[in-house]
Amino acid sequence: MKSLKRIFYRFFANLYLEKRGKIPADELKQRTLKLIREFQEKAQNLTQEQLDARPDAEGWNACEITYHAVNSVKGIFRICEGLRNEEDVPPMERAAMGRTKAVSCEDLIGLCEKVYGLAEQMDFTTSSKRKCAHPILGPGDTKRWLVINLVHLERHHKQLLRTASLPD
Repeated sequence: MKSLKRIFYRFFANLYLEKRGKIPADELKQRTLKLIREFQEKAQNLTQEQLDARPDAEGWNACEITYHAVNSVKGIFRICEGLRNEEDVPPMERAAMGRTKAVSCEDLIGLCEKVYGLAEQMDFTTSSKRKCAHPILGPGDTKRWLVINLVHLERHHKQLLRTASLPD
């Protein structure tokens, strides 16, 4: 039963990514930059207490959500650069997914700044023939990984807004 669920999830997730993958490269870059900036603004405008508040005892707080979402961008960009450079990029390991940690407000803002700079420099137009496998979504080229990145940022941004009780 569990494998059947995984098959359906992968099928519908890939359908969604295929639809989202039609976004032009310049818009993909602008949306990515906008979301990173929004994460940074939330980190700057929330107090450390608000960032650390955990409304759901089992879930992540705003700080952990922001760290995870923004830090994941670095990893995805590394995959994209490796693919573009025709390197053999090993598949992403399932154990690497869903990691986060608590950091100070200053470190969080610094991370957002650094990743924003990386996103500004990232080439969103050049794709690759090489692919790297995602543990759930399967193999993807550079464009697909950049779309996965955007969808991931969007999902965690909504989660951040809910967790911090902020309006959309």
